[in-house]
Amino acid sequence: MTVSSATFRDLFGSFPTAVAVVTTVGADGVPQGFTCNAFSAISAEPPLLLVCADHRSRTLHAVRSSQGFVMHVLGDGG
Repeated sequence: MTVSSATFRDLFGSFPTAVAVVTTVGADGVPQGFTCNAFSAISAEPPLLLVCADHRSRTLHAVRSSQGFVMHVLGDGG
């Protein structure tokens, strides 16, 4: 079965998804962040979170070199 890219976009664009902002502070002390809608809780014990980011992301490099990051999950505005 083949699915066109337009059909694929229509399918996955038709339902709401959570959005978060991932932030950290770079080695230079400058705050950095990116919006993320590809994340999932993996485990409660130990607490593990999957966050998907482009490998070219400047924020990803800052997260890797920092002591941590903050995940700000946005509300629906309603």
